[in-house]
Order: sequence, then C-alpha cells, then structure tokens
Amino acid sequence: MIPMDYLVVIEKATQGYGAYVPDLPGVGVAGRTLPEVRRLIRRAVELHVSGLREDKLPVPLPRARSEWVDVPRKARHTTRSPRTTVDLDSIG
Repeated sequence: MIPMDYLVVIEKATQGYGAYVPDLPGVGVAGRTLPEVRRLIRRAVELHVSGLREDKLPVPLPRARSEWVDVPRKARHTTRSPRTTVDLDSIG
C-alpha cells in the first residue's frame, strides 16, 4: 500500500497543544505536551482513514501544503514603508 502523507497543523495553546489535518475534516486532537499531541494525531488519522476504508468511502488524497513566508522584523528608528502584497499562488 502506498503511504499517504497528510499535512498536520500543530498549534501551541495556553495549556498544551492542538493539532488538526486540513485534508481530513473533523480530525483534530488536543494534548498537554508536543509528544502527546503527535501521538494522538497520528492515531486519529489512522483510525479515520481505516474507518473510511472499512465503510468503503473515498479516502481524501493529501492536497494541503504549507509554506513559510519570511517577514522582516521592523528595524528601529525607521519610517513606515508601504505595504507589499504577496501572491502565494505565484510561489512555485
């Protein structure tokens, strides 16, 4: 079976971490520590995909992507520069 790599978004919360999978609506977890939330989200994805297959439902293909956008820190004692719009779709 060909592995499918799903993008997982992990966010730091006030008291722990949360994680979700954009390509699998409804799949999300929360945990106290980063290792815990990683373990929980992996298990949640496995259970979700397994359930879809068991019910003979289509398994969504991984389509979500992530990219970093560099934003320079504001230098001290500078004047405000005009805003720049970045078209993320044009980034290869």
